[in-house]
Amino acid sequence: MHFLWISRHLLNEDQKNSLERIFGQVEVRQWDGTLEHPRQLGEDLEWADVVGAVLPLGMMAELKGAMGEKRLLMSRSGRKETGGYEKNGEKEYRFVHLYWEEIKRLELEVDILQ
Repeated sequence: MHFLWISRHLLNEDQKNSLERIFGQVEVRQWDGTLEHPRQLGEDLEWADVVGAVLPLGMMAELKGAMGEKRLLMSRSGRKETGGYEKNGEKEYRFVHLYWEEIKRLELEVDILQ
């Protein structure tokens, strides 16, 4: 399966392992630039079977509209205690991948207020 990952952060091992549990073997391409319009993705979007993205809601809606029948995923993460402490004495946490969410429908209607 060809997976296009749109994020400034690399796909981590937990995220990739989770994808492979769901889809089998995964080949990943990453888009880490500033996305102003889905057409910028060009052949990367054509190549992909499934897309995962970390984008603002408006851009996510544009992307979903431009993808046709391709599946759009979003990684859900949570915080986990590391067992360590920050310099100020507070517990230290790290973000961990929990699961993938598939965006089935995303419709956005806005009013511009000035």
